[in-house]
Amino acid sequence: MSRIQLLTGGVLLVAVAAGTAWFLRHFEQVTQSVHTGYSGEARRNPWLAAERLLVRMDAKASTLRMLPELRSLPATATLLLPARRHTLTQSLRDSILQWVGSGGHLIVEAEPAGQPDPLLEAMGVKRIAVKRPKDTGGRCEADEPFEIALPGRETGSLVRLSRTLRLDAADAEFSFDGGWGNALLQLRRGEGQVTVLNELDFASNPLIGTEQHARFLWELVSLPPGEVIVYLFNRPGELSLAEWLMENAWAPLAGGAALLLLWLWYVAPRFGPIAPDPTRSRRRLLDHLRASGRFLWSSGGAQRMLDAARDSCLRRISRAHPDFLAISEPERPRRLAEILGWPEERARQLLAPGSATKMMDFLQTIGLYQAVHEQLALKARASSRKTR
Repeated sequence: MSRIQLLTGGVLLVAVAAGTAWFLRHFEQVTQSVHTGYSGEARRNPWLAAERLLVRMDAKASTLRMLPELRSLPATATLLLPARRHTLTQSLRDSILQWVGSGGHLIVEAEPAGQPDPLLEAMGVKRIAVKRPKDTGGRCEADEPFEIALPGRETGSLVRLSRTLRLDAADAEFSFDGGWGNALLQLRRGEGQVTVLNELDFASNPLIGTEQHARFLWELVSLPPGEVIVYLFNRPGELSLAEWLMENAWAPLAGGAALLLLWLWYVAPRFGPIAPDPTRSRRRLLDHLRASGRFLWSSGGAQRMLDAARDSCLRRISRAHPDFLAISEPERPRRLAEILGWPEERARQLLAPGSATKMMDFLQTIGLYQAVHEQLALKARASSRKTR
């Protein structure tokens, strides 16, 4: 290796070392937090932080997600009912008011002034829209939080409530007016209590950690003395046809799905060769005669069949023994008994007109006529053998 190559390598090594020292002197590795939004349960439940706060304060707190759960609340519990609760039916609203009257504590957020609110209207609470003054630049009074001191509290809590909605009720026991109209009302209903707020966003996940919202929420839920039991109703305003059908019409849906699967199974093409159509077999004459007889019997033609069978039997006797018709009618039973080898009484039954009032009588009479044909056929075969 020459001196020039050694000199060039040394210069490059010094340059790399100097550059590394300069980079480490002017740059350092730091950690920076980037807000990516809520995930998991916090994304689905806007009151998750409030629930966990209350649990940490030794309160029994849980989230309700199904409408039927509102019918089985403990008598001394507290229910936080946000706005957008249009899925509540009249019976559910009546159930909630009955629960309040028996000792419950309802914390309810008022609906916007332009939307109906049957729950507050049933309690005599009116909602009036208030126009917010235009900002003149910088901070103004409209940006400052309210300091609200609830009954029984010596100091107030800084809370941000809406300044665009005013609440009025004639029988309110306590109201807070921050200069923009009543933002909070407390009413007595039976043994229970109702707290109406024009906004409940202070208890949501993004805002509960600001101002003194956590403290104010705890003061609200701990107003009734005794054990603190809190239920938060999550997303009451989402009108979902699929959820309603699953809760109220699951049985017809399941039956319809089963019928659809059976229909698809029926119309779906099968793999393999097509089975040949079965050949049509010819009916016997006896089958047609049987069908005709059933039709005549069902249409009231039994007597006609019986008379026809009797006439056919007598014609068969007259053809085999022509002298039978030449004798008088009183002598005919005796002659017929001689021809057939029967008792005279049975011969009289054959000559007498039959009756088809009952099925058994009809069958017995037809059997008697059939026996005559068989007896005459046997005699005819026997006489033909003798002649041979």
